[in-house]
Amino acid sequence: MKRHAFVTGATGFLGRNLVEELTRRDWEITALCLPTEKTESLVRPEVQIVIGSLTDLASLVAAMPTAPDVVFHLAANTSSWSVHDAQQYQDNVVGTGHMLDVALQKGAKRFVYTSSISSYGYQPGCRLDESTPSNAMTCGHYNYGKTKYLAEQLVKTAVQRGLSTVILNPVNIL
Repeated sequence: MKRHAFVTGATGFLGRNLVEELTRRDWEITALCLPTEKTESLVRPEVQIVIGSLTDLASLVAAMPTAPDVVFHLAANTSSWSVHDAQQYQDNVVGTGHMLDVALQKGAKRFVYTSSISSYGYQPGCRLDESTPSNAMTCGHYNYGKTKYLAEQLVKTAVQRGLSTVILNPVNIL
């Protein structure tokens, strides 16, 4: 039986590479895409493209299949322009909360959240690991790091609600 992945951010650099690797490993994939995204790179027999938005809970419920083996939540608003702070909060924090709720509702077996090293804040010269306390909420105006930190807290809380989770904190993806 094939394993099934639900992927957000599938049209981004990381998402396209993940989808490619999953198809190589014989997974079936449901890729959540915004209506404005270019999806040509995802067109293949193993990939079902569904339209929705992280901030639209009903679209997520309609898009996510029952009991996916893994939900890979890669989508994020990476803007560094403060005029977009409110939308970034909606996308990164509220959207992640919606994804967690739907993953629990649909019986996802695992939830892999791609966060960012930015969730630890600004810590020059510090060697970071999972035990390093974050200063993202107090180290100045860097909304992206704050939203990723807040979203991670939601992911950690989802564990207590019964969801198996993994948090990834990549540094720079080039």
